[in-house]
Amino acid sequence: MLQKNQKQVSHPFFTKYRPLQILCKMILQNKFTSFGDGKNKIYGILFDGSWLWEEYIAKVFKENNAQIIHKTGCDKLFKDDIGQNQGIIPDFICYENKPLTASFIGDTKYKHIDTNGSYNRENYFQIITYMYRYSCKTGYLIFPLDKLEEDKNSFAKEEFGYKRSRIIANGKSNADESKIVELGLQIPQTQKDFTSFVGEMSKYENGMCKSILNN
Repeated sequence: MLQKNQKQVSHPFFTKYRPLQILCKMILQNKFTSFGDGKNKIYGILFDGSWLWEEYIAKVFKENNAQIIHKTGCDKLFKDDIGQNQGIIPDFICYENKPLTASFIGDTKYKHIDTNGSYNRENYFQIITYMYRYSCKTGYLIFPLDKLEEDKNSFAKEEFGYKRSRIIANGKSNADESKIVELGLQIPQTQKDFTSFVGEMSKYENGMCKSILNN
């Protein structure tokens, strides 16, 4: 990839992307840039929002004593794997019988989840795969919430934002049901200062953790 991008952008339509190309090449070459009088002028930064959101949720769980593991290593996808198959790594897990079964599976999504449920198929497929692998009846999708669609039948407003349970398969009782729980953590939009924002976020974070632990 780096070799293919050594040639400078010359087409007039793309010349404004030249600084971004320089920055990306520096990152791929493990070089760095910083504040000061360096010869490379950088007018923006790149960050991995999905990774940052996942790390933030891990911190929220830890601060609220949720006893939920932030998973970094992978488990075997198949019992007889000897390395030829890709491992499986849900973002968050609570094992029952490690590494076979779990009582909690959580996956973070740093994007707008359609709270009307029309465009979430790939998200559902991924969490269902995790649930099946670990024999877990409930899987959580955790995402930042900025707004709710105006369909009052599609969501349950919670003190922390949004929660909806989607039944995958009915059982003989509620305890036997398999379901996906969508959790939208509300992001305050109207606070006038950082202290007020932190206070609201702390309240929402605590509410979300209570909802998970009491489910």
